[in-house]
Amino acid sequence: TYFPNCNGKTYLRPSAINISDVEFTYSISDLYKNAIVFGDSYISLADNKKWPYHMMRAGFDKFALCGFGGAQTQHSIQSFKEIITRQVPRFVVWAIGMNDADEANAVNASWMQGVEEVRLWCETNDRTLILCTIPNVPNISHIYKNEYVKNSGLRYIDFAKAVNAEQKEATWYSGMLDSDNVHPTDKGAKALFYRILLDFPEIVA
Repeated sequence: TYFPNCNGKTYLRPSAINISDVEFTYSISDLYKNAIVFGDSYISLADNKKWPYHMMRAGFDKFALCGFGGAQTQHSIQSFKEIITRQVPRFVVWAIGMNDADEANAVNASWMQGVEEVRLWCETNDRTLILCTIPNVPNISHIYKNEYVKNSGLRYIDFAKAVNAEQKEATWYSGMLDSDNVHPTDKGAKALFYRILLDFPEIVA
């Protein structure tokens, strides 16, 4: 399964004492959880500037994460296609998009294509797709993506609203945007965490 930057252990189990013939395998038990979140560096568990860190600290671990820093829709859709051949999650949380900036006057085409593909699969397989608004940052615009999300008729997590980043070149609430002008601070990550609990409470079930 395409799971780039996956954390875990690799086990070597020799088929005989002479290990000239070796088979490498791995398993990801989290794939059997009800919700899988697809995203980028925002969904890291690395530190307190990521909302999943606060989820785990609160004891909420009923979901899987699939993403890595710099990830774009093209990576998430590849992972998604592989995962659904092995496991069908009840909820698909599509939190990808920070690295798929909108055009000056249109939604990012790659992001749009990915959303449409995942949406069709969820509708066909009676699964729930949870979209996410993407916070605007000073040098990256997501206004067209967010407009689609809000008008889609689907459930969504309003990350952009949580940190006051709904407008182009948005100024986040004080103390929530890190010095790199892209990622949240600890305070911002907590705001995203609380927004998930508000918009998608099933993630803790």
